[in-house]
Amino acid sequence: MLTGEHRLYAPSILKRQQWSTTRENAHLSRSQGIRVTIPNGSERPDPEDEMARINPDQIHSREDLIEQLARLFDARGLSIQALAAESTLSASTIHGMINGATDVPRPSTLEKFVKACGHDPKPWLEARHRLRESPRQAASASRAKGRQFREFWREFAKPDLTLVVGLHQFSRWEPSGLIGVGDAFALSEIQQHFVRIGAPSPVITYSDRVGGEARRNPLILIGGPDANAITDEIMKRLPCSLGFRQRTPHDVSIQDSQTERTYAPRLLRQGEVTDYGIVVKTRNPFNPQVPTLIVAGSFGYGSWAGARLLTETTSAELASSHASFECLFETEVVGRTPQATKVLILRELAQTRKPFPFKPDA
Repeated sequence: MLTGEHRLYAPSILKRQQWSTTRENAHLSRSQGIRVTIPNGSERPDPEDEMARINPDQIHSREDLIEQLARLFDARGLSIQALAAESTLSASTIHGMINGATDVPRPSTLEKFVKACGHDPKPWLEARHRLRESPRQAASASRAKGRQFREFWREFAKPDLTLVVGLHQFSRWEPSGLIGVGDAFALSEIQQHFVRIGAPSPVITYSDRVGGEARRNPLILIGGPDANAITDEIMKRLPCSLGFRQRTPHDVSIQDSQTERTYAPRLLRQGEVTDYGIVVKTRNPFNPQVPTLIVAGSFGYGSWAGARLLTETTSAELASSHASFECLFETEVVGRTPQATKVLILRELAQTRKPFPFKPDA
């Protein structure tokens, strides 16, 4: 228990518990300009030094506030009981404020403490306000992103949503066709996401089986135009600046027509790849009343990474960007699995339909 013959010196949370001396020694140190040596060999800074380090503008966390209050207390040079009498606060309240037992003190408590220490309470109350508002603002921003994320997917949570994957045909070896491993994992990621959010399961079909009426449904397309014919049809009708070059068969590089820069995947070593992909979200050019989402990688890893980017709430920047957008991303593949994914370009996409070239019969 603290008595009137003791005071604590508290320039930091840890050192506060060590720096304790008698009031007589404290007065002696202030009057003669000496430092008080404590058992572990460290020294208590002179109160004048502490005064120079007092700055409420440096308070950015609860720990900062406690340390600054402790410095304020040390610089005042009173015992806890004496300061309690001067501030009309209890000794236990002051002890908790300078030793971390109290959370963030109430404004009235903080004002009384600071005034009793001979300082203007206004900057200290402003510092307290920052501490209280920062978590609230962060929580509010997080809730807003969560709402935008849910609204993004609610637009696709329709009974007639059609999820289209590309199919590689090998008539002799496998007549039913093959789907790329990366595209298969992308399909699985999106399916699991719809289960998690309680949305209806989408109709899953191959690109060569999408009829005329199905093209008018809400669509999620997995895979680039070389494998997914519906992706090819849709992208030809969109005013995208990001797209697959396809200057030669199976060219999987992505080109930005605004900068003329090309992004080509790199095979580094076995199991390690740097892959690229695009995500496009807009209205369905065959039926502007419903949405369309394209997830396509240069390799299948890019499609897989794109599906993760869209379904992880930590990547909600896409969901909160624009009603229609195009996005270019890069992913690092290690152990045959996409790891870190970085958004390189995110642009608003005009919802006007791109004129489709009409080729008259010869």
